[in-house]
Amino acid sequence: MRMVRLTPIFLGFAGLLVGGSALADSWAPPSVREYPSADGQWRLTVEPRPIRGAMDDVQEVAAPAASITPTSAMGIMQQQVDGRWVTAWKKPLRNAIAPVDAVTLPGGRAVTLDNWYSLGHGEDVIVVYDGAGAAIAHFALDDVLPAAYVKALPRSVSSLHWRSGARALDDGRSVLLEVHVPAADGDPEAEGGTVDVIVDATAVTVRPASDATWAAALATASSARAIQITQERQHRAHARAPLLPPSGAAASDAWFDYLVDVFFRLDPEHRDAYPLARIVLPADAPGHRASARDAHDLLVDDAQSGALMFASASPQALLDVILQAAPDVRPGALREARLYVLLDPVRFDLAREALVASGAALVRIDGEHGVPQRPERLEQLQREEDEEQKE
Repeated sequence: MRMVRLTPIFLGFAGLLVGGSALADSWAPPSVREYPSADGQWRLTVEPRPIRGAMDDVQEVAAPAASITPTSAMGIMQQQVDGRWVTAWKKPLRNAIAPVDAVTLPGGRAVTLDNWYSLGHGEDVIVVYDGAGAAIAHFALDDVLPAAYVKALPRSVSSLHWRSGARALDDGRSVLLEVHVPAADGDPEAEGGTVDVIVDATAVTVRPASDATWAAALATASSARAIQITQERQHRAHARAPLLPPSGAAASDAWFDYLVDVFFRLDPEHRDAYPLARIVLPADAPGHRASARDAHDLLVDDAQSGALMFASASPQALLDVILQAAPDVRPGALREARLYVLLDPVRFDLAREALVASGAALVRIDGEHGVPQRPERLEQLQREEDEEQKE
């Protein structure tokens, strides 16, 4: 049971959709850490739960495996007495693996922050422990920040990047958190400064340090979230429509993004793999020779398997590369590969005939009518839109 007492200013906005962008991230294995109090008279030692390897599966964090004991981190609070450390309490913490940070307060109290491998997620983003080691309050992030604010925050695959520093205040009972403010332009991979939030471990409250700065942070988050919602609607419209090649002959990011999108719409391994892509420039374009060589080298590489994607603003330039590379491809060398080529039906038949001995499965990318979206992705887009309508 949570013991939550929140200042009303935190209960501002209605829930909004989570942004679609997420950065990759990685976590080192947790280690034993000590957190001394500001006066040096107390220290909390956190012993993480043993894990199988360098990276626990996120599902294991949510539901610890029965074969691993103990099932949570251990906290050991000690006090300096006559020059030696005396244990005040030793208790299991609420974190399945370990907290990410902790702040020790005089009297043996402590505040832990976040769960290892999942910053900002779960029921124990903030946990307050009393002087006997009892968890007297625990907060999820949406207990202390408005939903729109949370959804506008920068995020990675595992985490919501909602804070930076944390330190004890001079009153001996409070912890100051530096909470990230969403970027004003709605960029979900950027931060827009910080705003101070105070956790009072005695009154068991979470409140902004300044009403004025908090109001400014709320306004920025609201504006950022509105921009994100507009971008998400544009993204859904693009994702629903048949996918057409970009305009322009250059091997720009748009061409590579196009081929990756084709992969996720068509390839049977779209959930677990990623394609290799090559763009062949038109014969009269600067850089054509280098782009043709890159495509040729990918085709004749015996080690290739999975999805290989090829496109060009000039179908003939792409076909010429395939026809020139075909004699150099060892028979059967591409039997584990799926070749996606942006060609009209006539040129596609010529390419397929030329590569038949390679063993590759050729898939034509329809550049005239566009590549349709997967039915399951369309259903997901509809669910996202339905969630937005609830705001």
